Amino acid sequence: MKKLSHILIALCLISVSAFGNDLSFSMQYLSRAEYRNGYLMPLSEQDNSAKFIMQRARMGLEYKNEPFTFFMSLQDTRVWGQDMSTIATRVEEQYDGLMLHEAWAQYRIDSAILDQSLTIKFGRQEIKYDDQRLLGNLDWLRQARRHDAMILSMKGNNGDMLDIGLAYNQNAENRIGDYYKGSTLSYPAGSNGIAQMYKSFVYAYYSGKSLPIQVLFFNDNFSMLNDTLKTGNTLPRYSLGMTTDIRSGSASARASGYYQFGHDPKNKELSAYFFSLQAQYQIGNVNLGLEYDHSSGTDNKNGAIEQNTSNTFDPLYGTPHKFYGLMDYYYAGSSIGYAGIRDLKASVKYSSNQSLMFSLDIHSFGLTSQYIRKDEVLSPDLGYEIDLITQYKPSPIVNIELGLCAYSTTGTLSALKNIQSADPISTFYFLAFRFQDIASLIKH
Repeated sequence: MKKLSHILIALCLISVSAFGNDLSFSMQYLSRAEYRNGYLMPLSEQDNSAKFIMQRARMGLEYKNEPFTFFMSLQDTRVWGQDMSTIATRVEEQYDGLMLHEAWAQYRIDSAILDQSLTIKFGRQEIKYDDQRLLGNLDWLRQARRHDAMILSMKGNNGDMLDIGLAYNQNAENRIGDYYKGSTLSYPAGSNGIAQMYKSFVYAYYSGKSLPIQVLFFNDNFSMLNDTLKTGNTLPRYSLGMTTDIRSGSASARASGYYQFGHDPKNKELSAYFFSLQAQYQIGNVNLGLEYDHSSGTDNKNGAIEQNTSNTFDPLYGTPHKFYGLMDYYYAGSSIGYAGIRDLKASVKYSSNQSLMFSLDIHSFGLTSQYIRKDEVLSPDLGYEIDLITQYKPSPIVNIELGLCAYSTTGTLSALKNIQSADPISTFYFLAFRFQDIASLIKH
């Protein structure tokens, strides 16, 4: 049997070589040790900190026979020790991290008449645009983020591009019915607060070169949570907005604005907005940055939402870890309910060369909506976070990262996270090793 497998592999490689195609192999190994003393939310005074080591091993295989491309990526994610060394099967099935991360096929059509290329891509894939504010792969998360989707991409010779994406989810090959269960008790995948997975989506994304703007229209639809008859009816949500970049010498700026309407996954009428203003200035090896993010929210009175309309903006399927602090207090695994968040961030980044980098981010968080507890209007102050990062790349395929983070807690934050007797200072430390490389098995 072993000889047969070797023969089959050899035949595959010979056939690929004979037809002049490309075959490449990619690998990634990530290991991260974490010390959590208030990660995601403050600890109560009687709680103890958590310490563990996680890892992700990912292997990818790409086959190219222009204009056709096929890619598949398998990954295994785990915490060291979750499987006992003498046990042949998984101890806890819900922690099984072996899965198909990506598997897609792509076909490209070049059109001299239209002066552009047209690409269609089917399958499981990462979807990320711009700075990954609303659509990103969330690579910090151990299992990352992917979608089962189809993307039609048009790229002009002038650099302009237009993508149209479609997705339609179902739990199984049903005989009857079209109801989609988008949440589970063990892992309710979703976006804001990890609430519910979409039933379907359609989007259009445009990026211009001559005019430096990026426009996104995104419509995601959710099966009704209270639909006991399971008819397959969905609640539509729409997001529309634009980002623009300006650069002049050593200075650069970015402005973003989005509006959401339709219905949220809990069947509330939706009217929400978001805007962001960023500025950076480069002085030699030092980059100075200032950023203000503002997400609208819905007023909360004594734990209840008294209006039928939600004003809470949801950052869709982006990478919040990149924007709202490395301790992931907002728009990550810990829900913030219907609150709206503002974030004023000052940053300093120093790069001595290609292999060494230091960065310091200081966040000031606050509420943009009113929060009333026991008939008392709470202060909008949510506290401060400081993130200090050191990165070292001893070689092109190795990256070592050390993070030291601290958060100062306020009474409003404790109420928002529903934590009693919260520690005044939360801390989070991590040390990560990443190995990543791509090798060409056959190239023509």
